[in-house]
Amino acid sequence: MKRPSSERKSPSGPQIASARSRASGAVSFLQLPLTFLSTAFMQPRLMPGWIETVADYNPVDWAISAGREAVGTNADWASVAGYCGLLAAFALACLMLATRAFRAYQAQV
Repeated sequence: MKRPSSERKSPSGPQIASARSRASGAVSFLQLPLTFLSTAFMQPRLMPGWIETVADYNPVDWAISAGREAVGTNADWASVAGYCGLLAAFALACLMLATRAFRAYQAQV
């Protein structure tokens, strides 16, 4: 049963701090493995085959590749645009999933 909006409690200071630490933990939980499974620390030719395959589909690697290509001496701007397009599509998909999750959460509160 939903509470009327006048009865809903707003989060207090410790609850907000707890939510921030959970969000920070979730980001670290995803970001660190994605970074290590990209070309950030190792050249692709030195990677085992399975890590190279994972890196091909890794959005962190897309961002790294776009940045490296953009600052190179003979930048391939089509490649940079392709990586940026992939990143934009990934960001849009994440936005859609986050909006859906937020709406589901709001329906429960």
